[in-house]
Amino acid sequence: MADIRFTCSDAASLLAKLRNSCREWSLTDLDRIEDELLHTISDVRVSINAQRPVNRLPVEILSEIFHQVLPPFQLASYLKSLSPQSFLVWDPFFDFKDTDALLPLTHVCRWWRDVALDTPTLWTTLFGSSHSAAIDEYRLRSKSAPLKVLNVENKHLDVQQLWRTDGQRIQSLASKTGCDPGLHMSYAQGLHALVARGCLLQGDVSNLKALTLWAVDWHLPSTPINLTHLFLAKRRLRVVDLFRILSIAPRLEDLGLYRISAEEAFDPHGDIPAVALQHLRRLAIHYPDRNIVSGLFSHVGLPARLAVNFENCEVSDLRWLVPLTQNDVKFVCISALKSSVIAAGPSKAVRFSGKRDSSTGAQWIAALLSYFQSEDIWIANTYKKDEFDEAIIKHTPWVETLHLGFIDFTTMVKILEKNPAYWPRLTKVALSHAHDISGMLKLAETRYRMGRPLKEFECHERPSIFHEEYSQDLKKIRHYVSVVRLIKDYAIALPLPDVCTDGVPSPWFQWPKRLVSDICDNLDVSMQRLREVSEVIHVSTGSKLRHWVNSTDSTLRLVIAFSHVCMWSIFTEFELALPDYTDDRKRGV
Repeated sequence: MADIRFTCSDAASLLAKLRNSCREWSLTDLDRIEDELLHTISDVRVSINAQRPVNRLPVEILSEIFHQVLPPFQLASYLKSLSPQSFLVWDPFFDFKDTDALLPLTHVCRWWRDVALDTPTLWTTLFGSSHSAAIDEYRLRSKSAPLKVLNVENKHLDVQQLWRTDGQRIQSLASKTGCDPGLHMSYAQGLHALVARGCLLQGDVSNLKALTLWAVDWHLPSTPINLTHLFLAKRRLRVVDLFRILSIAPRLEDLGLYRISAEEAFDPHGDIPAVALQHLRRLAIHYPDRNIVSGLFSHVGLPARLAVNFENCEVSDLRWLVPLTQNDVKFVCISALKSSVIAAGPSKAVRFSGKRDSSTGAQWIAALLSYFQSEDIWIANTYKKDEFDEAIIKHTPWVETLHLGFIDFTTMVKILEKNPAYWPRLTKVALSHAHDISGMLKLAETRYRMGRPLKEFECHERPSIFHEEYSQDLKKIRHYVSVVRLIKDYAIALPLPDVCTDGVPSPWFQWPKRLVSDICDNLDVSMQRLREVSEVIHVSTGSKLRHWVNSTDSTLRLVIAFSHVCMWSIFTEFELALPDYTDDRKRGV
């Protein structure tokens, strides 16, 4: 401590001398003094920084911090026709990082730069559109660490050359540009995840866990005993060849088929290998081929717990796209917005999705509901068309409980008044939103007049959204329904089996978790904001705006809210049911 005080005293004396007699010093002497002081100050700052807690961290901890701040690679701007998730399918297997984001960290101080450059796992993502010099530098910095290679535009990355020189280090590879002449897996024994497009795949893939092939000619390799995720797209092949692929992948958990078509009709008596996929949890088939799907469900051993997703189905195909028996089904969910029907039980579920065309919606309902005779029906939304709503009501005579999202109560009441025999066993209705509780009042009153009153009614809504007008309608509903409950939470959760939603499903395997989707979350937020704004400007505009915003059945109210979340076009395109605002017009709202 004495030495420090002495040094400080000398420095103070020197500074005082400079101030008092600076003219006595030559310019050369002053330059030398300045240089010495700058070096001294720099040394002091280095000493100070070295004592700070962040610079006293062990190398391992600082390196882990760098790993945590390294962002995922933003692939969306490089893909034109597909989202990054749809291209990679199971992107957690690849874990591509934006290596360029490390560069600012390496310029903070020498200590940080040394730690970053001496941590090979920070530099393992190689991206084809990076500068060629950067690719070479990152490859050197990664030393012997496993590489993650992403090639979209094929600008500066020679995948074939890298495959030959560093193939044993490549842990994951996603290539959108195609490979000529192909990928021979003998170069990459450590490969765990692969996305390949327009090339020839051959050799041993026994270490692969996730495999996505876009228009790839796959020469059957040795048994892929570790393969758990397989996605095949845009290929014509023989049914027996597909079965051979499945027969050598006994651990498959997720299987996706996109535009996979059969070259010939399925022959159930042909030379078909035995296939047992006892670990399969999820199966997604887009544009299903009749020969392939019929073979899957007749000749493949499937587990007791399974979720199947069919996209872009035709109405005529529904009779053979049914892997569930009637006893497996506990509830059916209908969504006009998604043009889908879900049938599910405790351990199995199947989702059908067709073209978003209201003209064929009634055919969908007739074909599916006649098979799945469930007492529990969930309706997320409907088209504002009599034939669609009537198809639902007509083909569900056994329904006892209805769970409703956004529907057209006016059409429903009209159909029930015209056909009193419909829904003879209906006793309970659960409404996921109070947005049209006045419509529910009309339904309850109609059932009461018909001599078939409801026994239970549940209304789900957020406390922040629920307001006095809803309470008044609930009081009126109690005149016609024995038990009325207001549940102040949000949106009814679909009782799907865990196999539908656990783990990391691919973007080609889409299942809603709630009856009403996130679009309604945005609606609730928007309407709450509108109420807050109306309170602020109430003084200058009078009570009309506040009354308009709080209106329970105004289509204009929905238009403004959905404009706020840029979703109104969806409702107009698909002609979804919206509440009637006739009463509001009469009141001048």
